[in-house]
Amino acid sequence: MSYQFQGQRPHERVLLVTHQHPFVLLQPVLIATLILLVPFAVFAVSPTGPVLAVTILVAIIGGITIAHHAWYSWNRTTVMLTTDRIIFLEQRGFFKRELTELPLHAIHQVSHKVSGILHTVFGFGTVSLATMGAQQPMTIPNVPDPYAVQQEILQTQNGEGFVEEDEEEEETNE
Repeated sequence: MSYQFQGQRPHERVLLVTHQHPFVLLQPVLIATLILLVPFAVFAVSPTGPVLAVTILVAIIGGITIAHHAWYSWNRTTVMLTTDRIIFLEQRGFFKRELTELPLHAIHQVSHKVSGILHTVFGFGTVSLATMGAQQPMTIPNVPDPYAVQQEILQTQNGEGFVEEDEEEEETNE
């Protein structure tokens, strides 16, 4: 994978990049849709006039803002697995984000959890990474196919998930 990011170390390669499961967008999209339907209810009571115009304007601005906020947060929330570390960048709105990273050698337990019918049907869940010194594990919610992500982390941690660039060059030269 030829993905690069700011702060990437010279020898570090990106092995996995994923966003949260798109299902997390369902609730905000439903809320935005309900807000956009409010003018129809107002129209039933008052078919014309300034109340209807203001309601339409507020509904459009509110619905678009909620939908854009949800998409922006989803699109900017990223989990990256590199040859050295795991980076979880969580966007929590337009002006708030949190970046957490763990070196692979510090992780002593990787687990995943899928709970609930929607999580099971749509195939997403939570990946937890525990380190020796931390009180609580680092949790990454709404990961698509959490079992595959867990296995990729474990394989990378054991040196099985990637082939060194030098080894790749030797194989192509032979």
